[in-house]
Amino acid sequence: MAPDAAGLIAAIGTLSQDAGASKAHVAAGRALLRAGFTAKAVESALAKAIAPMTSSVVTINRGEPPEPFEP
Repeated sequence: MAPDAAGLIAAIGTLSQDAGASKAHVAAGRALLRAGFTAKAVESALAKAIAPMTSSVVTINRGEPPEPFEP
């Protein structure tokens, strides 16, 4: 990460001119996303965020059709 706007502009310029460095940064970014944004990690984070707002059990639909709504 660049410390300021000028550094960010310089980094973008470098990456736009260096295909190897650009590909390496893309690969590193994708690896970071795969490691931190798994379905399990998102589910866990959402459960922790929602838990204080509800006393009922939170379930996540895993492809099953929803229950029919009856008013």
